[in-house]
Amino acid sequence: MKRWGLFLWLLASCFLLLESAFAASFDPSKKWMTIKTDHFQVHYPQELEVVAKDTAGILEEVHAKLSPELKWKPFGRTEVIVTDSTDDSNGMTYIIPYNWMLLYIAPPRPDSPLANYDDWLRTLIIHEYTHLLHLDPARGFWKPFSFIFGTVVSPQSAVPGWVREGFAVYEETAQTTGGRNRASYTEMLLRAAVLEDNFPKIDEADGLGWNWPSYNLAYLFGGKFIAYLIDTYGEDKFFEFIRRTQKSPLITMVNHDARNVYHKTFYELWREWQDNLKDKYDVIKTSVENDGLTETFEIVTPKWDEQFSAPVPSPDGKKIAYIASSPHRNTEIRVKDLETGSEETVRKANANKIAWSPDGTKIAYSAASLYKRYNVYFDIYLYDFEKKKAKKLTNGERGRDPSFDPAGGEIIYVTSKGGTDAIKRLNLETKDVSVVASSESKNAHFADPKFSPDGNTIAADAWKKGDGWKIYLYSLNGDWEKRLTKGSGMETSPLWSADGRFVFYTSDESGIPNIYRADAKSQASSKITNVLTGVLKPASSDGRKFFVQEYHSKGFVISSFDAPEPAAEIGADKKGKRGPDKIVETAASEAVLEEQGEAEPFEMSEPKKYGSFGRGLLLPRFIMPGVVYLQDAFLFSATTGGADVLRRHNWLAGGTYRTDAKHFGYFGTYFYNRFRPVMGIGINDYAVDFGDLTFLYPSGETNTVHYFEERRNANAFINIPIKKHSFNVSYFYEDRMPITSLTQAEKDVLNLGIFSGFFGSYVYSDPERYPASISPENGRLIRLTGMMTDGVFGSGERNEMRIFSGDWREYVRLWHHHVLALRAAGGMTWGDRQVQGTFGLGGALGEGTFAGGQSYNYFPLRGLPVSALSRTRAMLMSAEYRVPLVSPQRGIGTWPFYIKNLHAAFFADYGNAWNAGENDESNIKTFFDEFFLGVGTELRADFILGHGLPLNGRLGYGIIVLNRDRLGSMKDPLLDTSLKYGTLILQFGTSF
Repeated sequence: MKRWGLFLWLLASCFLLLESAFAASFDPSKKWMTIKTDHFQVHYPQELEVVAKDTAGILEEVHAKLSPELKWKPFGRTEVIVTDSTDDSNGMTYIIPYNWMLLYIAPPRPDSPLANYDDWLRTLIIHEYTHLLHLDPARGFWKPFSFIFGTVVSPQSAVPGWVREGFAVYEETAQTTGGRNRASYTEMLLRAAVLEDNFPKIDEADGLGWNWPSYNLAYLFGGKFIAYLIDTYGEDKFFEFIRRTQKSPLITMVNHDARNVYHKTFYELWREWQDNLKDKYDVIKTSVENDGLTETFEIVTPKWDEQFSAPVPSPDGKKIAYIASSPHRNTEIRVKDLETGSEETVRKANANKIAWSPDGTKIAYSAASLYKRYNVYFDIYLYDFEKKKAKKLTNGERGRDPSFDPAGGEIIYVTSKGGTDAIKRLNLETKDVSVVASSESKNAHFADPKFSPDGNTIAADAWKKGDGWKIYLYSLNGDWEKRLTKGSGMETSPLWSADGRFVFYTSDESGIPNIYRADAKSQASSKITNVLTGVLKPASSDGRKFFVQEYHSKGFVISSFDAPEPAAEIGADKKGKRGPDKIVETAASEAVLEEQGEAEPFEMSEPKKYGSFGRGLLLPRFIMPGVVYLQDAFLFSATTGGADVLRRHNWLAGGTYRTDAKHFGYFGTYFYNRFRPVMGIGINDYAVDFGDLTFLYPSGETNTVHYFEERRNANAFINIPIKKHSFNVSYFYEDRMPITSLTQAEKDVLNLGIFSGFFGSYVYSDPERYPASISPENGRLIRLTGMMTDGVFGSGERNEMRIFSGDWREYVRLWHHHVLALRAAGGMTWGDRQVQGTFGLGGALGEGTFAGGQSYNYFPLRGLPVSALSRTRAMLMSAEYRVPLVSPQRGIGTWPFYIKNLHAAFFADYGNAWNAGENDESNIKTFFDEFFLGVGTELRADFILGHGLPLNGRLGYGIIVLNRDRLGSMKDPLLDTSLKYGTLILQFGTSF
């Protein structure tokens, strides 16, 4: 579950907030309503009113329990959004600009790490509200800073991710009868890591890397570690640690607080916990091995950190289809020929389940995609092997988990709406849809329906309150249902035997996920595998040879095993036997249920139409410091702002200071983000660096100055995003004046005063980027901009111009994240000549956080200082070969520094800037005579500061190798050495 806390010392850029607001749109076609309680305002689409009222009640119950426990009462009412816009089970918590929670009500699927819940909405609220009560406080040393800077000051945002997420997982477990700390999925990950000697170090536990188990480290390992600390040393100790970190001036120095509380460092406590787990799992290993381990055979060998899931053999047993995911590429559906070993990628899709047609000519699968711009839903697709094409069978119906009937003419699948599920039948010929089973209440959910061989019965996962996930049998017409077994574990992934007598499924009844077989009539069941880690999702074409998703400490693989005869089944004479790792917390669970029934009374208002203009919009709640590095200068900023809860109305305002120009500026922006297009207005006062300008007097004397110009701008804009395209048009009125001290004669030479007109831009972007990427890959970015100033629009008589610039980038993946990056960019000015120049060429300013090179009129040419040339026309061509070196994916203990990737780039920048008439543009033989060629190399790093702020850094060397005579007396601004010997590159952000 995602969250975003920012804190003072990071000086995060205000652009983060701007981008967040633009991305946070909610479906404007829905009628949004609001319910108010004592401590919350709940906002929701009208069709979710029942869910919203339940949410409001649970929120107040959770507040009454957790607020006294954590000794913190948030200021005012917390704003909460309830939505059903995605099939992803998730939530978010923000404390900027005010306390704000987003709850997605779709419940977790049975194969999710979140599947062990007793009430999804309650579990989600406990997790997210724990975050809010954890992140919001600023005590002791930080209290006066909080008074000045507001919600930006959040010391807990600077603690490791395993503390933040682990604590929330602990509370979601302690306050319910479910939770991830009780889940066999969590135990499976820890058990495999210990027994296979692949236990993560504490500096990996933030979950910031892309290697498995990635983010699960913070949630699952973190949750279990926090539980160990509380079980071993007491809850009071851990709460004391939290309060210390909320008030200590030694921000991020959690080991200092650990020593004071536990008299041990977290390094010692982590090793102590690991030793405790080893003792526990050694006992389990001995017990499991005494029953005889099931021999499994790996069918598909992972490459490049792949994870495999959902294996399904073809009806003739000669092929197997499965889903392959990887941090290096898109998720794929693959088919492997089991006889020849050859593989093919059938589709690239964010799929979760696959089913073969009975004749083996097609597969049906469910995959998530964007629906009507504001939603991400699963839908059913049908892929034809002969035509090699896929067609969509459902559209926005949220269909998932497809399965064919025995004749191949129908598909059954699960749909969702408003947190409730139904099992439906789709006739592939007539397109008729009928309901097989629907939720008895809002607390019932379905997954993985499967036709019996005779086509009359359906076996499916069904979640019911108090029972969890179990296998149920349903009649085809929905007349009856019954439990398949009386087992106590979580049961998932049913599979019928060929004769319809048995149903195979996964159960964690022993504490370890294994495959079981149940008699469809008598309900008798027995375990047919016995493994140490876990096997899930059984699949078979003949009932003898099975394929499963098997877990090891590096992730999931596809394995096979041969099913034993009923007489030889494991535990056949030991019915009901539990393994020693089964977690039984009956007394605690009953206590939790009892507490849940003792909620204090609270007031709930009648639902009202959502209103944007509350104090959440207009009242500033924070001051966010920011900084941008400009090679030899810094641009500091302080930003405040606000937004209504649905992010329809957004505003930002603040001040800036640029060190090289010694200029104080300001800015303010308002934009309306309810519909498409996005509209807004803004003001901006800022400084522009034109580099060195030389003035020539009639006497022959010259005066060279480093020229900075102040610009005061007011504008109104409209932005239209359409998938991969974005169009922007704005009207602006700008006054330009020198900051640098000039004589009146020098001022008269320059184009100053009023520039007014229209600015337009078009952007197309489709590069791919994966968790393990070092660069955009396999795509292009095109940016075209145009500006027209004219006296008709208010411009001065010498300031009538037409300016055009373009930027075309290609990112070609050569092999395993080796990327050839190409760029062609340029700009031209027509009309009145801007003497001080329009386009700046030179330098290595980057793009991204803390970087200052994003301007459309800036062209970096490494080997030159920033804006070495400022002219009315410019051209730049760049090429880089980007090479991954190593991916440490490690931190430094509990320190707030984490390195993901180290990589290198070899570059060549070729370009020039000139004024119209200075270069004969019609003569191709001489046009390039004065172009600079800069070459060099950079060492780059992708790292994370403060356990959450991703950054890119570059250290390199560039030198001009063509037209070096034009360098004259230019010097490296950092080393103060002649440019003829090259320049040092030290920058934040990517090059392009």
